[in-house]
Amino acid sequence: MLVRCILFTLVAAGWTTVSCFAAPQYLPSSEEGGDRATMVDESLYLLPGFEADVLYRHPLEEGSWVSLAVDNKGRLITSNQYGGLYRITLPAEGSAIDVASLDVNIGGVQGLLYAFDSLYAVVNQGDASGLYRLRDTNGDDAYDEVERLRVFEGEDEHGPHGVILSPDGEGLYIIAGNGTALPEPERSAGPRNWADDGLLSYGGRIRADRPGGWVCKTDPNGETFELIASGFRNAYDIAFNVDGELFTYDSDAESDMSLPWYRPTRVNHVTSGAEFGWRDSDRKWPDYYFDSLGSVYDVGPASPTGLTFGYGARFPAKYQRALFMCDWSYGKIYVAHLTPQGASYTAEVEPFLSGTPLPAADIVLHPDDGALYFVAGGRGTSSALYRVRYTGEESTAQVSYTVNEFASERDERHRLERYHWAPNPGAVDAVWSSLGSEDRAIRFAARVALELQPLEQWLERAFDETDTRTAIAALAAVARSSGQEHQERILNKLMRIEWEPLATGDRVDLLRVFFLAFSRTGPLSEESRAATTQYLDPLFPASDWRIIRELCQMLAHLDAPNIISRTLVAIHKEHTQEEKLYFLRCLSTLPEYRWSLEKHREYFAEFSTIFAMGGGKGSLYSINRIRNAALGHLSDERTEALDEIINAPLPPDPYTALQARDHVKDWTVDELLSLLNTQSTPRNFEQGKRIYGEALCSMCHRFAGPGGITGPDLTGVAARYDNRSILESLLTPDKVIPDQYNTVAVYMKDGQVHTGRITDIEDQELWLLTDLFSTAVMEIIRFSQIEEITTSPVSTMPTGLLNSFTQEEILDLIAFLKSQGNPNHGIFSR
Repeated sequence: MLVRCILFTLVAAGWTTVSCFAAPQYLPSSEEGGDRATMVDESLYLLPGFEADVLYRHPLEEGSWVSLAVDNKGRLITSNQYGGLYRITLPAEGSAIDVASLDVNIGGVQGLLYAFDSLYAVVNQGDASGLYRLRDTNGDDAYDEVERLRVFEGEDEHGPHGVILSPDGEGLYIIAGNGTALPEPERSAGPRNWADDGLLSYGGRIRADRPGGWVCKTDPNGETFELIASGFRNAYDIAFNVDGELFTYDSDAESDMSLPWYRPTRVNHVTSGAEFGWRDSDRKWPDYYFDSLGSVYDVGPASPTGLTFGYGARFPAKYQRALFMCDWSYGKIYVAHLTPQGASYTAEVEPFLSGTPLPAADIVLHPDDGALYFVAGGRGTSSALYRVRYTGEESTAQVSYTVNEFASERDERHRLERYHWAPNPGAVDAVWSSLGSEDRAIRFAARVALELQPLEQWLERAFDETDTRTAIAALAAVARSSGQEHQERILNKLMRIEWEPLATGDRVDLLRVFFLAFSRTGPLSEESRAATTQYLDPLFPASDWRIIRELCQMLAHLDAPNIISRTLVAIHKEHTQEEKLYFLRCLSTLPEYRWSLEKHREYFAEFSTIFAMGGGKGSLYSINRIRNAALGHLSDERTEALDEIINAPLPPDPYTALQARDHVKDWTVDELLSLLNTQSTPRNFEQGKRIYGEALCSMCHRFAGPGGITGPDLTGVAARYDNRSILESLLTPDKVIPDQYNTVAVYMKDGQVHTGRITDIEDQELWLLTDLFSTAVMEIIRFSQIEEITTSPVSTMPTGLLNSFTQEEILDLIAFLKSQGNPNHGIFSR
């Protein structure tokens, strides 16, 4: 089999290769004699100074490893996703590794922890799902007692997952995916007042026993379960930092990529009573809803699996404090460098290790040698055990921990969290002033504590509150905790708040409370509908994308005058499929009598435009669902009158239209750099925004909120890069390719070569994203047909994108990027 050695260093990304690349190995399948790949290659790219060793390759016929733990004798315990457990005795220098199957009647384990002289296992396997404890009762180094401590209702890939030790060493924390019912927790850190919160949705419904994924704490005997947080999608693992703060790495539905409600995979700070707003389909909460805790960092496309902090690692100081995060589909391990900010954290994330492909499933830090160990496997792929060590020149001396400058804010949040769990006579007075805090995490903790107190103790205080930010939080708590009996008072109080003096963030929060009042407290009376329409209608449209989104869906719900015409104007101005579809969704429930025939023609013509844009795996389904909802409101006569529009052929896709533009010239970096450095005239914001859309930047990149996710977020480009770097990324994208967005070249046995990004791995197939403008377009390749996979030096971003634009258009585009989407930026008025 062809073996090609990669000898180059990825200098731009700061990566080095540690070995030669070998094509995937093949082993006979136990299923119908087919071929399966051992989804482990020998080429890993790591940050300088780090090395990785393959300690053991696990034969495919013996299962696929997905979890790791270190036992009391320094051995590793691992689990087969669809089978049993294995114990790995690490080798002394020069000796062989010992891997032994454990003779215990347990399987399907996705979480492992050794603690309290026991091996805890979270089983994810149909009726057998649950938290188990395995013990050696007779001292023969074998587990002879297997006890299920708590039954879990959930299985498959969204079932129960990881288990870790609490910071005080006295309990366990467990995380489960959104397909897992709550395990009847006896206590809860937050209110259980979950609801759909949908005004214009068509998807499934949230269930009270399945408020998205959850985190629970329990004692060593599993007797009492406490709900810590909920609203995750399918986070696989959790980890505590030295502050005793909990973190996870959560996903979103890959089928929702390119849709308005998609949320990039993200690092979450899991505080007491936290809610992260995952809901089915288009009901999920955007990050800016203040009753969701939001993310610490949005990573981008990934498939989150195992986590661990680097405390105790024999690594440079920076990495001893880092959070290591496995990405299964894209073959990566990231490190998140967390920085305290107020009562929560911010983060910087960088790639640490990469393979092509490398389904990294779980990771642990071994306390004896200070090395990281991780397993690659899962979904029927064969497995390997890796060890990562630092052999560079930086000091690996253990760093000491010091109290950070934001400890007082964190202490304030902890003080408020003491009022979680149960009613407390002094709670309302103790938390009230914190409802108006400028710190989001403190406001969140205060509101959760308030909602856990009897409503009659604080209801009138909420309506009497004069501080605007405090009133907004208190009224949100009333809307979330009551019903229609208080609806009119909530709305009247909200409408007495003056809009103009509010900061943008407070405006977004105010609209969220209106939304909660509409969605949670029942149908509006005609008087309330008219009054709220009068208050909200003049605010639409708006310059902030969050405000225009929230206003549009609420005014459509209210059936406000001229909302159709104004929303169609907004649709025509937008260049992203994401935003166009959001506004089309807002209008899809309006009855026919509200529409003129001409406006209906405009509306349905837009569906052809966004169909032509392609999008993610679920885009076609969601576009059709919204379109069919609108069609369902048409009479036969109107349907016939719109037949030509409804059944019109699709227009050219945007990339074809871009390629069809007249060629202006082959621009060079130096030529445009000279123009950028010497220009003194104001730039044109509207033209810059238009070119951003026509150049298809929004298809792959997020910018000031909306946009695609197959490329880096461009919002902070001006803060991170100078003019030359910006131009090089636009004109010569192959020069520096961020590892998170690199591609592979798949060499086939028949001589063909496929280039793209690996997005998924099944037991006999590799899924390759080949069209970055349409994330639904996948090449599905059987491993038996593959000769070799190598990292491609070609960027996913096409070259020559700007050669059909004029000098003035390009300068306005760059000004638009530098402004972060702000039309009032000085670059447009100097």
